[in-house]
Amino acid sequence: MSPLVLAAAWGGAGVVATLGVRLLRVRRLGPLVGVGLAILSITGATVGATGGPLSGGDPALARVGLGLLAAGGVALAAAHLLQGVSDGFEPLILGVVGGTVVLILAARSPLLWGLAALVAMG
Repeated sequence: MSPLVLAAAWGGAGVVATLGVRLLRVRRLGPLVGVGLAILSITGATVGATGGPLSGGDPALARVGLGLLAAGGVALAAAHLLQGVSDGFEPLILGVVGGTVVLILAARSPLLWGLAALVAMG
């Protein structure tokens, strides 16, 4: 799967999990999303040839980027498990930040880096 589809999967899973938390009142859905997306990042993503920062072309993830995504998903799931009080929006934040990190790691354009970082911090 391409990095753009993987980014959409991270964002979509965060939205679906947030709606699940709100509608079904299942508070511990967030850690499952983090671990599931980490597994998806490792198994479903394809490794592409990455070029230099301004080389252009399609976005591609290197093996290091996939490993970073997997470790980040597990770390976010662990942090979600260890927190005390939950307001239900944590899976949405997990999905949006994870999706933008996929775009930052796969982008070959400084414009996309800045845009994705702005979304992740906003």
